[in-house]
Amino acid sequence: MDIICEMRKAVGRREAPRPATESAEGSLRIDCRACARAPEARSNECIRCVVKAISGSGAAGKVVLRSRRDIEISGAALDILCDIAALDASAGSMPGQGSSRACSRCEYSRRRIFDMAWVGLPDPYFDEARSRLSGFSPRSEECAACARRTAWALDHAESGLDRIKKRAAGIASGGQG
Repeated sequence: MDIICEMRKAVGRREAPRPATESAEGSLRIDCRACARAPEARSNECIRCVVKAISGSGAAGKVVLRSRRDIEISGAALDILCDIAALDASAGSMPGQGSSRACSRCEYSRRRIFDMAWVGLPDPYFDEARSRLSGFSPRSEECAACARRTAWALDHAESGLDRIKKRAAGIASGGQG
């Protein structure tokens, strides 16, 4: 996971030139003032928060962590975070995810399994999520199919994250990635 740590060095800091009322196209502003932690773009907690925000709202040209001193994330670092967010978002948008009320309450739903895995971001808990999913006893063929698709999605996300790590390593070493 040192690769992601190396990538974090690309995250820039600067003072905000305007008050919080400034709105810019293609910019995602995350209000960190209510967070119990001080915003630090290199911290695992901030990385998870930024990835979740991008996953929920889509890619942005820059991300501003709003606090007493704003932190801007852009360039290669943001590209990497957007790619990770796309992996997270793809889990929820894959076809075949159950839509019944029982599916939304299921402890083994794709979203819950992925939420469990992403808690470890930037080093997701894919093995733990797979282990939890393997303990599932499907009640129906629909549940069994959902579990298979979820396992496939975990594999897809893990291989995607491996590609992103390799690209980040290339960027961190001064290459193009």
